[in-house]
Amino acid sequence: MFSTAEMPETHRFDAFRERLIKLHAPMDIGSEHVEKYAAETRFLQLGSACVWPASCRPVHMRRTPRLIRQSDPDQYHLTLMLRGSKRLVQAGQEGICHPYDMHIADTSRPFQVGSGLHGQDIKMVGVEIPKALLPLPRHKTDTLVARRLPGREGMGCLLVRFLLRLTRSSDSFQSSDASRLETVLLDLVAALFAFPQQAVLRRRPRIGRVASA
Repeated sequence: MFSTAEMPETHRFDAFRERLIKLHAPMDIGSEHVEKYAAETRFLQLGSACVWPASCRPVHMRRTPRLIRQSDPDQYHLTLMLRGSKRLVQAGQEGICHPYDMHIADTSRPFQVGSGLHGQDIKMVGVEIPKALLPLPRHKTDTLVARRLPGREGMGCLLVRFLLRLTRSSDSFQSSDASRLETVLLDLVAALFAFPQQAVLRRRPRIGRVASA
């Protein structure tokens, strides 16, 4: 559990930034709401994968080639938005997620993220999955990066329901359940990635480079 509530106001954003980097990967992170910043996260370790529900003020992130060379966990990050909106730009694609939308980012390629568009606070669930755990051809998953994946229908709906149940009732599970829960998570993510047409994907226009060293 992590919360800025009991921290001095001047330390809150820096502490949250360090938390995000540990959860995900090295990034340049900023916000227009540094003063009196508020954030809360929980960390649920499921074998080699992890799930972390979070709420926070708006924040923007950038992962550059230099930061990738510095450290790359070689994983996919999946975001489920529950409140507010988020914009992801990666690999020439742009996706904007609203509540109950999802998208994935690849830690091995540069990206830009803007969370809390229009000054909205956000609530979300992040999922970190090592690429080696997904039984899918890498090129197939790569085509889904930054694409909007609706979570109200098909495979997306099943994954959303699992994540909500897991994060809202985590106290009801034992540590011995972690490996079984990881298996369920990976099966649902793999099914969503393998059959993206069931998520009504919408292609965004190609854009220019998103980050530089």
